[in-house]
Amino acid sequence: MHLGETAVMKATPNLAEQQQVLNQTRQNFISPEADPDSPGLIDRYLDQAITLADTLQQSGKRFQQEALLFSVFNDLVNAIADPLRPKVFRANCLDRLYRPLVCLNHFYGSQPRGKASLRKLHWEMQLISHYFSP
Repeated sequence: MHLGETAVMKATPNLAEQQQVLNQTRQNFISPEADPDSPGLIDRYLDQAITLADTLQQSGKRFQQEALLFSVFNDLVNAIADPLRPKVFRANCLDRLYRPLVCLNHFYGSQPRGKASLRKLHWEMQLISHYFSP
């Protein structure tokens, strides 16, 4: 680095730090007291989960990556199906349900087992969107 350059570098958090941050955000997301008017919480949770999934992929931890993406999908489904959650929060979760599906679609590529899992998740998403109307 030259003396004239600014030394503003953002350190990339390691895997353990990313997991810790995601766990805290997940706790906020699944909490019944989550702010229903805050799609930012949902987006933050999804962004952190997808970033961690990418880190897991780069680390060769594909099983953990797959489990994380399924977990995120299920967290969104559970929030959508929870009648105690405000409708606006549930609607925001439904609007973002595609994000873990896109990641899983990329994850599986053309694997036959993956295609079957994706069909099940797409069916579940269609069923939820059909019965949930905010």
